[in-house]
Amino acid sequence: MTTAEWILWANCQKGRYDYELSGDDWAKIRAWAARFQTFQFSIAAFAEGAGIVELVYSYKTTKRRGVGITLCAAFAENAELPPLCRNLVMRNFGGLVAYGHYGKGSRWYGYEENLDEACDDLSKRLYRFPLVTSGRLASLDKTLLYCGYSADFTDVCEYVRRYRNNPALEMLGKLGLTTFSDKALTFLAESKQFRKYVFRYAEDIKRCGISGAWVLPAFRKNIDPLSYYTDRLSKVKCEKTWHNIPEAVRTDFPDGTTPLMVQKWLDSATDRNLWSANDYWRACKGLRMSLKNSRVAFPKDFRRAHDEYTRLYSAHKDELVDEGMLETAVHYAELSGVKKSGFVFMVACDTGELIAEGNALGHCVGRMGYNAKQAEGNSLILFARKQDAVGVPFCTIELSLPTLTIKQCYGFHNRLEPEVRKATEYVIQAYKKKHRVPDAA
Repeated sequence: MTTAEWILWANCQKGRYDYELSGDDWAKIRAWAARFQTFQFSIAAFAEGAGIVELVYSYKTTKRRGVGITLCAAFAENAELPPLCRNLVMRNFGGLVAYGHYGKGSRWYGYEENLDEACDDLSKRLYRFPLVTSGRLASLDKTLLYCGYSADFTDVCEYVRRYRNNPALEMLGKLGLTTFSDKALTFLAESKQFRKYVFRYAEDIKRCGISGAWVLPAFRKNIDPLSYYTDRLSKVKCEKTWHNIPEAVRTDFPDGTTPLMVQKWLDSATDRNLWSANDYWRACKGLRMSLKNSRVAFPKDFRRAHDEYTRLYSAHKDELVDEGMLETAVHYAELSGVKKSGFVFMVACDTGELIAEGNALGHCVGRMGYNAKQAEGNSLILFARKQDAVGVPFCTIELSLPTLTIKQCYGFHNRLEPEVRKATEYVIQAYKKKHRVPDAA
């Protein structure tokens, strides 16, 4: 079947649902209509050269115009034939939405009379309720008698293609397990023990939506998939939390602190979360309190400690930030006064200098928290001046600490200054070599 023949055949199926649907199917449609004003459902058909075909119809009901049903998409088992669609629009928050249920009276979008070629991933993006059973597929193609299809699999044609390549999918279809990869399917066909394992834990796998990518390693480790899945999710959550804590804070934690310990502390009470904890740790560092002390880093009465220290920090924030900026500037004072390629570099020492720099160059260094970044030891702000005009702001550089890598390098109104960047890289490399600062991973 050619693409033109496929389009012609599909366009002749606009009313096929009327004689394909049973009384039970119409009962399901009425139940869905009670919940949704507009929704899509699909039926199965067969076409020579296309194989099994999934026809998707959109159903809409309004008080004024009643029920409208229109064919909006068609998918073929033959992967060489393109997906077809008509009267579908992608909305930012609603996904794919169908229109044109009552003919050419569409107000916003151009009505399309016939199906035409669509994007390849349309089948995955178009949500619908399949009114397809394994019995219906078997009546269309006898080779699918034992395919085990269930409505848990939204994409009918994809299921049929996978079943023909790997009949072990029948077992998963009957169990309602929809998330197994081809690799897991192949192993399922080869291993009797794995089949028994999947059958034993099918309810847990289905209830939690655990994919074959999790079930297979759980089987190899000889533990139940739910425990393995929960443990892996916990580790992922711990790592995500750990990386959302500023590096300057993490490095000050007590020796031996692990992501799991931090996550357990956060989960141990309802009065704490990562946002409030970061706020607390920032205040502790601003007040020059050592996080090496576990009672300071992870207090039992977190709410009281948070409120007290953040209040103290807020009251003296400007002074403390300037003190922190100066402390960081003193640590990297060797970079001040360095000359290279006609430029001279200076380290920012207080908030006032950042504000003056930002106002002169028309960028955000003085008003986006860069003073706090330097005070906390996360960044270092450098000023680049021309050697013949040292008092005139020319370019601002932000270095990431402690690796001293360039994060930003902007001149007047965020203009790129490649010559300054090149000179800065040379100066930083010389400093890192002298002080044996490791490169970023």
